[in-house]
Amino acid sequence: MPSLSLIESFETYPRLLAYLKTEYGSQLNIESVTGGRNHQGYRITNGIASCFVKLFYRDGLNLRFQRERAFYTMAKAKKVQHVPDFLSFDEQESWLCLSYIDGKPITQATSQAVESAIEFIVQLNHSLTSEDVEALPLAADACLNEAEHIHLAEKRINRLLAEPTLPDAVRRFVKDTLAVRLSLLKSELGEISPSSKGWGFLNTRIASPSDFGFHNALYNTEENCWVFYDFEHAGKDSLGKFLCDFLNQPQIPVPLEYVESSITRLCKGFRLPSPDLSLVKCLLALHRIKWSCILLNEYLTESIGHRLYSLKKSETDIGELQLNNYHKSKAYFEQYRPT
Repeated sequence: MPSLSLIESFETYPRLLAYLKTEYGSQLNIESVTGGRNHQGYRITNGIASCFVKLFYRDGLNLRFQRERAFYTMAKAKKVQHVPDFLSFDEQESWLCLSYIDGKPITQATSQAVESAIEFIVQLNHSLTSEDVEALPLAADACLNEAEHIHLAEKRINRLLAEPTLPDAVRRFVKDTLAVRLSLLKSELGEISPSSKGWGFLNTRIASPSDFGFHNALYNTEENCWVFYDFEHAGKDSLGKFLCDFLNQPQIPVPLEYVESSITRLCKGFRLPSPDLSLVKCLLALHRIKWSCILLNEYLTESIGHRLYSLKKSETDIGELQLNNYHKSKAYFEQYRPT
């Protein structure tokens, strides 16, 4: 039997309950699925069939819901492989219902896993026309030209420094380490000509999951394939921004030894000339600053509600969460600090 607390939480979603009862009957088992930073997830079963329900934190704009719904709508229309089936949604209550994927989490970015992830992006975009890509909303933190990569890192730093309650130690790290590194990278990028070989590759517009990595992937042993999910940041973006997010993702990092092979496969898949590797490495370093800031999001007033909602915790728990992520952010940055 499902727990009473879960039933009570679903009773605030009457349209969802009505849909589930219609499709799966009234005898439902509801199991909480952990993992999301901005949503709550549940596996729903009736003993025969199952599905996955994703509840979004309702913050007025509902951008995460809108982006993910748009991505799955497009994927369903274009018969995109290696993603969950899109079953239903409700804009008023901000939920999606997807097929449940019973697979093994990926704990290490092996060469086979990296190759499969790149292949997914290539095949996803091969199934779309340029009009399909343009019809998507902008991906979260989209960078469609050279200047936007720098602006994104600056924006992330400034948001943190504008927080009046930001602890002194965190403020020093952001101001004296991240901001200083950003200043150096801006100088390096300034020395690279805007017409440098590589910007054509990096500025190519694609359909991107944005927050793409093996933290949002499962290996389906029955069908012997990878399945990718969680597209709440997805939309149209540049190939360069996708590459930086994929290679820099902090939860399950892609080893640096796969940088060049990933670029080579993307060049072949999108029929583009190879970029200047020094330019790519400079952008990768720039986006590591961004990711260091993202790991500190728990200090942002606007982000606290999302985290507490997804974790089902109270405000008394936020201090420990903030401190843990401060240490994660420092460790992540130090991992790539130039010697």
